Amino acid sequence: MSKHYLLLLPLLLASLTLQADAPPPPPIPDELVGHPDLSELDEFEPEVQIFRRGEDTIEEYRLNGRLYMVKITPAKGRPYYLIDSDGSGVLNLRREALDPPEVVKWRIFSW
Repeated sequence: MSKHYLLLLPLLLASLTLQADAPPPPPIPDELVGHPDLSELDEFEPEVQIFRRGEDTIEEYRLNGRLYMVKITPAKGRPYYLIDSDGSGVLNLRREALDPPEVVKWRIFSW
């Protein structure tokens, strides 16, 4: 077992010397130093409002002021989602979980 370690030792030393000889990375220009302007990304950040109605918890998700999803967590039972699937402002889709939808399989021909 120690012979294997002796064989790997030259490889380790060679990699360390190659890393030491590598040129340093180029300096970052002054205009890029600091935090990037994140004001553009704020419009893609969803707003979440949480309400309590009795023992149920309701979470409304909005993007640019438009309601696109509501998560309802009842006191007893599993949470479910109401989703505006086409952007019309009407919550027309109810899902039990946010898993990807199943693939629709239609039989076109059979014999």
